[in-house]
Amino acid sequence: MKKALIIEIGPEYPDPYKIYSPPNDLTNWRSALQTRGFTLIVTLTGLAATRAAIITQSLQFVQSLQSGDSGALVFIGHGSQVADTNRDEADHLDEYFVTAQLEAVTDDDIRGVLAQLRPGAKLDVVLECCHAGTGTRVPRPGDAPKVDCFMSQAMAGPVKIKPPQVKAIVPVGSMNHRLWAACADNQVSYG
Repeated sequence: MKKALIIEIGPEYPDPYKIYSPPNDLTNWRSALQTRGFTLIVTLTGLAATRAAIITQSLQFVQSLQSGDSGALVFIGHGSQVADTNRDEADHLDEYFVTAQLEAVTDDDIRGVLAQLRPGAKLDVVLECCHAGTGTRVPRPGDAPKVDCFMSQAMAGPVKIKPPQVKAIVPVGSMNHRLWAACADNQVSYG
């Protein structure tokens, strides 16, 4: 069976953090997944996507995947970094998703959820947010993709994007899922 959980937060963020594209992104992801044969698509959106709800629903979703199933876990919203308190990060920073209540769902939280994935189940994790590159794993020294990126001036006017010098695909043998990240862990992602 093919099933997905899409978590989307955007206009519900408090000022000045509101972003308006996530509802459209949700519609596009739902359509793309349905086109690819996903028959069960659950959404967790807006103010309902609290830290507790994201962790609980993600855990239930991952545990529901049986051997032979294909799953997609998609997060659309803000991402950020915070000081690493358990000292498992070489850069001393944990990456995290930001809830509408400005709570953190850290990469450590997500790794705990993904550890519950059954052998034989396939899972793609999509992080459409800033600092996404290692949002599900501890980075190894030197494994971050080297991409020539841009920073716009307050997002005013046209933005010129240079093509990547290297493909941003980083195989990590110990991962039980595929991570599709909008950017590296030290970059921001303008939707």
